[in-house]
Parts: sequence; structure tokens; C-alpha cells
Amino acid sequence: MHSLFSLTRIRAKARQTLQDTAGIFFLPLLAVFLGLTIQFISSRSQDPATIVAVANQDGATWQYLSASIGFPIFSGILLSFLYLSISYTLFQILYKGKTQTSFKDGLAIFQHPEFGKIVTTYFTKTFFLFLWALPLLIGSFLLIGSSVFVVFYMVSNNISQPELIPDAVLATFGLGFFGGLFLSLIGFALYLPQYYAYSLVDILLFQALDQGHFTGARKLLKQSRLFMRGYKVKRFLLDLSFVGWFILISLTFGMVGVYVLPYYYASQWHFYQTILETNSILSQIIEKNTLA
Repeated sequence: MHSLFSLTRIRAKARQTLQDTAGIFFLPLLAVFLGLTIQFISSRSQDPATIVAVANQDGATWQYLSASIGFPIFSGILLSFLYLSISYTLFQILYKGKTQTSFKDGLAIFQHPEFGKIVTTYFTKTFFLFLWALPLLIGSFLLIGSSVFVVFYMVSNNISQPELIPDAVLATFGLGFFGGLFLSLIGFALYLPQYYAYSLVDILLFQALDQGHFTGARKLLKQSRLFMRGYKVKRFLLDLSFVGWFILISLTFGMVGVYVLPYYYASQWHFYQTILETNSILSQIIEKNTLA
């Protein structure tokens, strides 16, 4: 199976798709701009001066924490739908003969006639991934929360030296920090395989809607798990090959994303096509050996 599966060939096909599509780099502009805005706002909220100012305001701590959690959730959902627009447009390019894209295609998912089913599937998938991610989320909350707790404690009590923090406070911090670290590692090991098991849901969704075969979000999740049996490591390695690109996005304040995002999502579609081709070849080999 693995000899039939080439990640290099998948990426080459994705690059060819980009070369053959006029205006492809206008497609991710909205997503890039939103990502840059989110990054800017998040960096401002995590600035030490901002944290100190909040700590000195009565009753502002919980408001700050609520905003710090609520904003990433809302903006993350919006950004996810912009990414879905990129993936859906690539579906139209690869399967429906679309040869040119524009800036407005960055909102294509919101204009889909079956948008309600797309929303339902997105939140169903997100809910199941959330359940699998609970240990990781709880661990991360303890890890970050314990550090924030110490900072607020020092500011609120005018403590400038860590050595002056009471042992009881340090013990609470240590318990939360190391407990959170352990739980985060366990949670990550549980979450990662499930993330890749559901990684074909969006692709299968677009095809099901196009063919009129949509029978529910739960069924798409099951189909994705079935398709990804034996391919989760391959998909992880495909994502790993893009790590350098994603680092470059951060270093260029998102600007390189106009190239990387279409490239990445085109690779996902060609990954799916390669699974179909590989399974077809293997089926033919098995059939020939059976008849021989």
C-alpha cells in the first residue's frame, strides 16, 4: 500500500492545480486578513502591560478571562468557514471544471444552497472532536491557568520577587502546572488519531451534497473514519511537510498564506484522490490473485 502512496506526488499535483487555476491567490485573501486580525488582537490581550492593568481593576479579571476565551472561539469558527470556502472552491476546480477564482470565492461556502447541512456537519464534527479533546483542554487550562494565577497573585499583592511567594501558593501552582502538563500530554495522544480519523469529513460532505447523497453528519463521520483506516499516519506526515510553510506564514504576518492555504487544501483533495486510486489498485490486485 505504501509503495503506491507518494506524498511528493500529492504535493506536486497540488502545485499543478494552483498553476492551472487563474486567480487562485485571490481565494484566501479574506482568511489571511482575518487570521492577521486575530493574531494582532490576541497579542494585545496577552501583553504583560494589559494583564497588569486588568489585575489592578476590581472585578475585571473574570471579564478579561471570558473575553480571552470567547473571542478565540468566535473568530476561530468564522475562520474555519473561510477555510471551508477554500476547500469547497477547490472541489469545484477539481470536479466541476472551474478554471478561475476570485476574491468573492473566499465566501463561497456562505452562498452554498445547502449551507444549513454544512453548518450542522461542522458543529457535529467539532462536538465529537471536542469530546476527544477534553483531557487536552482541561490539561491546557490547568497549565495556563496556574501560570496566570501566579502572575495575578504577585501583581495583586505587590510582590516583585518570586522568592516572596508563600509556599502554599507555590504548591498550588506546582500541582496545577505539572498536573496540567501530564494531562495535556495524555490528551494530545488521545486527540491526534481522532483528528485525522475525521479529516475527510469536509471533502466527503461536498461530494455528498453535490451528488444528492447526504444522509446525515454522523454518517459522514463514520465514512471518514473508514476511509482513513491505515492512512492517518500518512495524513499526519503530509501535514508535517507543511510545518515550514506555516512557520513562514507566522514570520511574514500571514502574507505567505495567499500561497500556502490553497496549496495545503489542494493537497488534501489530492490526498483523498490518492486514497481512492490506491484502494482501487489494491482491489484489482486482490481480485487477480483470487482468480489466479
